[in-house]
Amino acid sequence: MIWIDRAGARLGAANDETLEVDGLALAPGGRRLAYAAGSPFGDIWIQTLPAGEPSRFTFGPEPGWSTPLWSPDGTDLVYATYDLSGYPAYEIRRRPADRSGGETTLLRA
Repeated sequence: MIWIDRAGARLGAANDETLEVDGLALAPGGRRLAYAAGSPFGDIWIQTLPAGEPSRFTFGPEPGWSTPLWSPDGTDLVYATYDLSGYPAYEIRRRPADRSGGETTLLRA
């Protein structure tokens, strides 16, 4: 993934590695990007645009985390978890984007 300006000039790479990416989410204001990277689902990463370093947001065993979404004010991230060991278990969780607090489970299936 690369970030380009309107003239087509490359401003930076949102992900220099070749990874399977799921669920790109641009924060309100367009200055941060959240995405899941890994195979099949790894962890959630946050990156300041256009050329900041990716910062790992979740830490878990694969298959892991997927489909990040920003809250309307950009203070929280909501994302799905997948635990396919034994039987499918899915959760939707919320966590402050600045990592100041723990996860809150919003839905479990």
